[in-house]
Amino acid sequence: MLREMSGWAVKYYAEVQQTGVPSSYLKMLEQWSTTGVSWAHWGGVIDPQCLSSFDAVPHEVLFVAGELSARIGLAMLLHPAPVRQTCSVITLQIWIAGLQQGKSASEMLASWSHALAQAPQFQSLNDIDRKMVWQTLHAWSVNCLDMLVPNAIWDPPNLLTPVRFALGEAWYFATIRPVRSAGPLEWLTAIQSVEEILMRHLKAASKRLRHQQVERMTLSVPHIFAGQDATVREWIARFVLTHEWNEQHFEGEWYQQVQADFRGLVQRIHIDYEPALTEKLFAQAIIELPDLFVGSTPTQMAEVSDLPIHWASVRSHQSIRKALKDCAYVSGRPSQAQIDAFQLSVPVEVRLYTTRGGTWPERRHHIQFATLE
Repeated sequence: MLREMSGWAVKYYAEVQQTGVPSSYLKMLEQWSTTGVSWAHWGGVIDPQCLSSFDAVPHEVLFVAGELSARIGLAMLLHPAPVRQTCSVITLQIWIAGLQQGKSASEMLASWSHALAQAPQFQSLNDIDRKMVWQTLHAWSVNCLDMLVPNAIWDPPNLLTPVRFALGEAWYFATIRPVRSAGPLEWLTAIQSVEEILMRHLKAASKRLRHQQVERMTLSVPHIFAGQDATVREWIARFVLTHEWNEQHFEGEWYQQVQADFRGLVQRIHIDYEPALTEKLFAQAIIELPDLFVGSTPTQMAEVSDLPIHWASVRSHQSIRKALKDCAYVSGRPSQAQIDAFQLSVPVEVRLYTTRGGTWPERRHHIQFATLE
């Protein structure tokens, strides 16, 4: 898969230098490094503040690197979020550097394969130390370009390989969209549900909800995210304390001032993992982009989702079984229309309980992306 993509990327980069980036994506590239806006595709969130400045990087380089990063992100949709985001970020960084250095397709293949196969592993790329983590990944990516190594084999299980098709015809770059909410991609529906609740409270009471008024908050989410909740609880606590996103959240002075309130609020945020929501997540993804899941099996889905999908049980998670069965009738080559329409459904249910006895519920399935100005 990487060999095909490397050969295409180097060849297309030479062409796009003459023809220019497709006009429909120019606006996005021009605003890639806009302050206060992160970018997300299904590999995870891309935070420009954590990367080297894009100001001096030609649009053609960003476009090709972004295209490959987006494809890797979707290819690893069945992998843990930190692994998927790490591979997406490394892909973006190594191709930005490699194209500008004039590396050949064979050189890029060797470096890219090695960088992904031996990538540093982190519990999260979105925590308070995220800048240091992303700088580490940048240094790793650049160093891999200078290594004289044989082609490492990067071939993880459960890889959705149809992303290697339609290179230069269907643009996965279309899945890159701006987000103003902070936090990991998979948790954005939960985080944005909290934002919505606080906005509704402001309209109803004509004043902000104070953190002292939060008795507890419960989040029901797909249980495949179990073990990754510490980061999101802290992101939510930061927003409830300030009702905004800003870099102040990562300053030691601010944290020292709010430490007691912050920790108390984190402890009042409870997360429940619901298998039914996990089934909705995977079934919807397979239904909306069936060509990507060609060849996937119930056994494979059971492994990656932690759902008890027994191969011999005809009643076990029928929505996923039916969606996988329908994949047998598609080509395995996602069209541009499918890619443009695809929305990863991450169903959540959030309830905020106030000390005055009020309950503020919110249900959400899709991430709310920002609009370009």
